[in-house]
Amino acid sequence: MPQNDGGLNSADPAEIAEETPRLPHRNPAAKGILRMVFLAGVFALVLCVSRPYPLLDGGATTIWLLALCLCAGVILFGTPRDAAIISRDVALAMLPWLLAAALLANGAFDSSQEVLHQTSVVRTVYGRRGSRLIVQSWRPGKPTESLYLNRFFLFGHRGFYFPGQPITVCTRSGALGMPWVSKVSR
Repeated sequence: MPQNDGGLNSADPAEIAEETPRLPHRNPAAKGILRMVFLAGVFALVLCVSRPYPLLDGGATTIWLLALCLCAGVILFGTPRDAAIISRDVALAMLPWLLAAALLANGAFDSSQEVLHQTSVVRTVYGRRGSRLIVQSWRPGKPTESLYLNRFFLFGHRGFYFPGQPITVCTRSGALGMPWVSKVSR
């Protein structure tokens, strides 16, 4: 009588049923949905850089984040539509949403005190997509600061800003260490 030691029993290879590995389900519509989620996330990310908590270094941050999203988009859109969805695809589609959430959390959970900076307007650039207020810098090593402002800051009841006009820029340090502009006043 053979002894059963609880280990694996050797079996004849002819007795083992050959099982084909199952491939993940391939659904072109699901890949298209992930791509649309990614594009909507990029749009949300661009909005979160300038609103509701506009970053102090908004221009450089926007370029850096869009370059990161471009790399993720090349990878996501470079895979065939009929390829199986893997966790990498889901992570790439959610990347802009996670970055946008981090930018919102930076301003929403910020409990720092406002820091007032007295400065003057150097130039104002008005555009269809956005407006910039270029002011003399209060930080060492920088001649000017470029503030990307939303319509609330520019076209409120106070009107436009003119070169040489003294203004006060209020900033906060941000919960995640990214300073943002809380208020611009005359």
